[in-house]
Amino acid sequence: MKALEIVKNVLNQILYQDVEFQHALRQAFKDHPEDKEHSSLVSAIVGCELRHHHLFQRIVSDLGNDYTDEQKCLLYASLANNLFLKRIEHDEMIDYVRQAFNEEQIIIIEKLLAFQESPRELIPESIPVESYEYLSLRFNTPEWLVKMWQKHFGRGVTYKLMKKNNKPQLQSCRVNTLATSTKEVLDDNPEFREAPLADMVVYQGKAPIRKNAFFQSFDVFLLKMGHKELMDKVCLNNVTEAFLYSAEDNSVIREFFLKYQKTIGLNLGVPNVDERLDISKIIRYNQLTNVNFFGAEPTAMKAAISRPQDLVIVHPRSSDFDLIRAYPDYLLHFKRESIDELVAKQKETLENCATFVGDDGILVYLVSTINRKEGHSLIMDFLDRHRDFALLEEKQRFPFDPLDTALFYAIMKRKVEALPSE
Repeated sequence: MKALEIVKNVLNQILYQDVEFQHALRQAFKDHPEDKEHSSLVSAIVGCELRHHHLFQRIVSDLGNDYTDEQKCLLYASLANNLFLKRIEHDEMIDYVRQAFNEEQIIIIEKLLAFQESPRELIPESIPVESYEYLSLRFNTPEWLVKMWQKHFGRGVTYKLMKKNNKPQLQSCRVNTLATSTKEVLDDNPEFREAPLADMVVYQGKAPIRKNAFFQSFDVFLLKMGHKELMDKVCLNNVTEAFLYSAEDNSVIREFFLKYQKTIGLNLGVPNVDERLDISKIIRYNQLTNVNFFGAEPTAMKAAISRPQDLVIVHPRSSDFDLIRAYPDYLLHFKRESIDELVAKQKETLENCATFVGDDGILVYLVSTINRKEGHSLIMDFLDRHRDFALLEEKQRFPFDPLDTALFYAIMKRKVEALPSE
């Protein structure tokens, strides 16, 4: 079956060649456009496998070590279909699988693929329910991450977090109130529903949002609700000049522009060259003439910003665990050892950006992740070394919250030094 052949090749690239899911999928049909009719089925099977890979990997490893990478990929795909999707008939799947294995192997595999109980029952009974390994297999999360979350937030939060991570992320959108209104969007398009925050809607259409007319005309843009909550808190009336360092999310930049529009001086530092090109388009589209736009290296920032800022927002690169729900292979490619490197860079970036905060100015730090090292612990360390800053508020948002966002933020204020008494 052609679709299964493509599935096998795509999985092989993702699991054993460290190719990202979307790239492998695009490349498969770019090289063979005549196979495009299979894209929906291929995407469904591969996505399902990646959402349950830890369990499937354990099941196949228990069968023995005599399987090639290609055979493993075929077994993973078969398990995804037979246990969850059922898009391909059982007999048809067995007929295809039989071609790739010897008679001794196929006897074992047929029994496995005939399994009709809950997939949870495939977790070996020898693994205690309360163990890290059990949670790892059940919720498709690396054991080291289960341990870290449980240490940081407790078992109850960790359980709810991992359960939520296996469900799709809401496509929350900010309404461009300069062009339309929330009421108009909701009245004119049933693909959107109301969100719990003002000027926000949730896209629930079956077609990709990029095909929606409101999205194409920039009447709405993607924005996580946790980011909207934060930006509502920090967009203050007494701000005359603000600086945003953004290494991650262009939608935060859009919100920044929309909130302040042309009323204040906007300084924007973006480290990634490709992202700078995208932001330039946003600036031109919004006809913004009050933006001082530059690279985000320390020397570039010092050269570009001449005055103390009323508001500084720091959005550095992070482990971005909010992407787990959006990309089923995200944790397969994420390197545990990269966290310490990320934290070091985040500390450096916060230090550099904090120097631009004026007296009584506000300093905001946000990371789209769930990790105390990148969040609470980093901020406590910063405040311990910078006694001229006071913490006003900090919050860790989780995907199971009503705002559906993995996000940590801290809002700080630079204190004015008291004048010496006469």
